[in-house]
Amino acid sequence: NKKSIHELFKSQVYLKSKFNRDDLPLFVLTDIEGCITPPNRSEISLEKLQRLRSYMEFTQANSRFPRLVIYTGRSQGYVELLAQSLGMLSFDTEVPCIIENGAALYCPGVKKTLPLLSIDKIKTIREMEFKLMNNFSSNTFEPKSYMVTINPNESESVEDLRQKVTLYLHEKGLDSGLNITNTASAVDITPQGIDKSTGLDAVIRNLYPDEDNKDAILQRVVGIGDHISDLPVLKRIGRPYCPTQNVHSEVRVYVETRTSNKNVIDKQHIDFVIEVLSRECGLTIL
Repeated sequence: NKKSIHELFKSQVYLKSKFNRDDLPLFVLTDIEGCITPPNRSEISLEKLQRLRSYMEFTQANSRFPRLVIYTGRSQGYVELLAQSLGMLSFDTEVPCIIENGAALYCPGVKKTLPLLSIDKIKTIREMEFKLMNNFSSNTFEPKSYMVTINPNESESVEDLRQKVTLYLHEKGLDSGLNITNTASAVDITPQGIDKSTGLDAVIRNLYPDEDNKDAILQRVVGIGDHISDLPVLKRIGRPYCPTQNVHSEVRVYVETRTSNKNVIDKQHIDFVIEVLSRECGLTIL
């Protein structure tokens, strides 16, 4: 349509003139798949991603507005590329990303990964993964460092695979001290006591090391999620949100009950995230 690349990816952020709110969120937590990206590893719209990047650039120039904090089951490499795409490397304050379901933090500014597991637990996870790979040789395993992620075959559902994995680990006596969950696309295995909420605690320690009242901080945090692994975070923060489509029923019921259905938004993927940012921050993001 004879549009230049610059015009195609042009995006601007405006503050609504009537918006006046003293309790802006301290930061906004968002999951990736089903929130920033479409579910089932579908293609992402670069034009829409640019809108999110424009918000990130806006917060660099206007520090009172909340930064975006990613929390995900994805690995460091995946999150690093997303952080690069969103312009998260040049903030004056390091804002960690929660990766591998809370087993580690990735700090995009200094390009470092901080494990939240002991060396012994990491060793146990890797040894258990080797046994699973021998038994589930027809399944693909995602390259993770601190957890195990197994993808189902075309002939099985994620729920079927989770039941098979759970049964195998139980029969082998390997299920002690493990959490076996699933997302919309894969089965995840992490040590007990590790979930996305563990990562949230680590983020707060990094951002507010001298603050003793953690509950007061959590009440001013916005959380965006769509699947069961997001619930440990959504249940702790003050402002949970979920989309209407492709959302786990337990997540939707919780957000509906907690917010009288006000925070269940009928938009998808980045449009959903942008709507939350617009509502919470009084912004128009074109």
